[in-house]
Parts: sequence; structure tokens; C-alpha cells
Amino acid sequence: MPVLIYHHVAPEQPAGYEPMRALFETPDNFERQLKYLKDNGYQTVSFDDLADFLQFGLPLPGRPVILSFDDGWQNQFDYAFPLLKKYGFTATFFVVTGYLEHQNFMTIPQLQTLMGAGMTIGSHTCSHVALSSIDNPSKLREELTGSKAWLEERLRVPINTFAYPYGSYSAAVASAVEASGYRTARTFDIGAHHTRNRLATLPGTLFKTYRDRYSYVVELAAATPR
Repeated sequence: MPVLIYHHVAPEQPAGYEPMRALFETPDNFERQLKYLKDNGYQTVSFDDLADFLQFGLPLPGRPVILSFDDGWQNQFDYAFPLLKKYGFTATFFVVTGYLEHQNFMTIPQLQTLMGAGMTIGSHTCSHVALSSIDNPSKLREELTGSKAWLEERLRVPINTFAYPYGSYSAAVASAVEASGYRTARTFDIGAHHTRNRLATLPGTLFKTYRDRYSYVVELAAATPR
């Protein structure tokens, strides 16, 4: 099952972002990817849906996919959100609480609009720090529980899912994520296989990597009679 990772969906890549080209999709490219998923029978689910399947055996669609967006960029709201609605897809938006309400980032009312359309909001820490580089347990705890509490206070919903900035984590960091009350956490580890004992380190991948490396296997498995 693919967990796809996106950052920017925008018509133009800002000057100076050349090394981060892989993190940008134009709206046209993003729509082509959504059309590929729709045409091939994929249905979007949430991280809670995945956890319910792994922990309790609750059913998933035959070809499930999770779409996820990192950081809380304004262009996700402006360009990705309308296309998600057009194709009837949902997504999880992992936001950095220290970035919200600032230039180029989403606002709380916009997050509420996303939620009203069936999207999920997750935490991406307070400051987008590489968590495995933090030596101070109090600082690590603040990045995890502080961002969770900040969002829960303003959105009035439980924040159950988390994404590691830069994909940076360790066994100790993953344990701290679980201890902070998150049910699931997404990494940047490449892969499309998930197990119950890895809910705190779920792999995710960019669309192109998934399409080139894993889509055939997943689509073949979904087409096999059970």
C-alpha cells in the first residue's frame, strides 16, 4: 500500500530552490498523478484507517493509498486542495505549528476548511528540527507534545498522526513519538509494506519512486482473487 509524500504544488518553483526540485510538482503534474491513481482504481484512506486494518483487521479498499503533504505550505491549499476535491480524494496534511499563520503558510481557518472537506491534519513538530539531532529530552518532548497540544487546542480534534521532519528519527525518537500519544508516524523511508509493529515508522515515498518501483507489485496484488 503506497503512502505518497508531497511538499509543494505550485506553477513555478521559487528561485533558489533548485536543489529541492524533487519536492515540487506543478498543478498539471499533480493532476496527472491523481488521474493515474483514479484510473487505476486507487481509493484514499487515512493513517487511522491503516492502523485499524493492521491492529484490528478492519477492511480497507482493494487498492488503498494515503496521500500526505508536509510543512503546511499555502500552495498546498491553493493548488492541491482543489484537485483533491475534483478527484474525490482525501489527504493528510502534516503541519509545522511554528510556520502556520506566517507568509507562504496556511492559517488555522484554512486547516479547518481542509478538515471540513474530509482531510486530516497531523503534526510535523513545532520548528521542523531533525529530531535525531536533539540531545535534550525536554526539547524533544516539546517538539512532539507541544505541536500536538497547539493543534488540538485550535482545531478541537485529536491529532493522532505525525511525520518526521527530513525523515530523521531513531529508535529513541520513535519511542518518544509513541509516548507523546501519536498513533501513527510517517517516515521518508522508501517502501510500500506496512506492519502492525511499525506504526511509529511507516514508510512513505514520492509518487515517481512509487510508480517506478512498487506500483506494479501493488496493482498485481490488488487484482489477485482472494
